Amino acid sequence: PNLEELSTLDLDLIIADTSRHSEIYEDLSKIAPTIVLNSIDSTYDEYIENFKTIAKAVGKENEATEKVEEIKEFLSEVSKLS
Repeated sequence: PNLEELSTLDLDLIIADTSRHSEIYEDLSKIAPTIVLNSIDSTYDEYIENFKTIAKAVGKENEATEKVEEIKEFLSEVSKLS
């Protein structure tokens, strides 16, 4: 990312990827609160954990929990069709 351009924005949160942004974490953290997640190479379970982490960071934990439950139910129903 263009750090100079990012620094001109009024950012509340930066979400970065471990494989792409860990080397510039310090620079990103100077611009806005930054969380680094393994997203590119993540498994489904890691993806869900990342989703929960982001939800917590933006104050949407309850909504995220509801969505995770919805997808669990959906996947359960789909697996019964196989």
